[in-house]
Amino acid sequence: MVLPYMFQKCLPSVFCFGIINSYFHFEKQMSKVFDITESNFDELVVESKRFILVDFWAPWCGPCKQLNPILESVLDEVKGLSLGKVNVDEEMSLAKRYQVKGLPTLLLFKEGVLQATHVGLAPKEKIVAFADQERD
Repeated sequence: MVLPYMFQKCLPSVFCFGIINSYFHFEKQMSKVFDITESNFDELVVESKRFILVDFWAPWCGPCKQLNPILESVLDEVKGLSLGKVNVDEEMSLAKRYQVKGLPTLLLFKEGVLQATHVGLAPKEKIVAFADQERD
């Protein structure tokens, strides 16, 4: 394993190990979250064999901002789930394609097929149940 440059000078210590471990946890988490555009939607979602939750959001949307930390914790709880983020201000054609009428809207895809839709803010437990419903 090659460490990023900022960690190469780090001396072996409990403190240093904690920093490096946190960095790799962050990197692992970030690889589960990706931006979706019209140009990469088919490749990342429709042609994918993954279990993907697609979040249609907007920067001005208050409930969307409140949902972000909930979605991050759902990723830790639901194994094998990835999160795709669609900014509807920039990707109106995708919002129209999936008839997004309210924000936030969550679409659950399994192996490229739309399984379920959820509109609005909800507590973590409800989002976990929503994301877990088509796992089998």
